[in-house]
Amino acid sequence: MSPFDEGLPAVDNLDAELRSAVQAAAVVAAADGQLMVITSGWRSGRRRYGRSARGPRGP
Repeated sequence: MSPFDEGLPAVDNLDAELRSAVQAAAVVAAADGQLMVITSGWRSGRRRYGRSARGPRGP
């Protein structure tokens, strides 16, 4: 997916500063003739830790 694919949780739910940095890098890459895509992104607690997850796991 593109770093500019608005409406997708994997892009929209990234930390705002990280998302901006990734988008800026994609612009620079495009100017250099390279296509930048995101193959992984934000994941909900359920997606990260499984069906029974309630939040991040701690010690």
